[in-house]
Amino acid sequence: MEDNKTFEQSHPQLAALVGKWQGMTSTWFQPEQLADESHWQAEFKLVLGGRFLQHTYQGSMQGEPLEGMALLGYNPQRQRYEIAWVDTFHNGSAIMFMHGGEKDGPFNVLGSFPTGPDSPDWGWRTEILPQENEELVITHYDITPEGLEWKGVETIYQRV
Repeated sequence: MEDNKTFEQSHPQLAALVGKWQGMTSTWFQPEQLADESHWQAEFKLVLGGRFLQHTYQGSMQGEPLEGMALLGYNPQRQRYEIAWVDTFHNGSAIMFMHGGEKDGPFNVLGSFPTGPDSPDWGWRTEILPQENEELVITHYDITPEGLEWKGVETIYQRV
């Protein structure tokens, strides 16, 4: 049976992210080798009757404009968080689907992306961690096919 609770009712800690944010984003293409730092801005809003949280953002990557969008939800039948994510840099024109996490735990989802027609996919893990000081930390981790994991992108937002 469908859970008719809205995202706001089911996940008040994430619904509390609604609003405008700005901050710095750091990117690593290799472990411990910072490739870029740039200013990003974002907006979170509840959509579709409060069932989903939409995250839109703009910034730059190595001097080139970048924008993206993620649709966050909670699937009550599978008891997991789910995200559909697109942007103008990381995934080309593909949509990355991620899922995972506990209903009452931290927002932590896992997806994957292709690296070439004859190469195995890499993993991509995302954590969204609201802080008590009106700060929000979103961290994405690259995961090689062999299981090596490192911080790939981290944004530290402050509420505007």
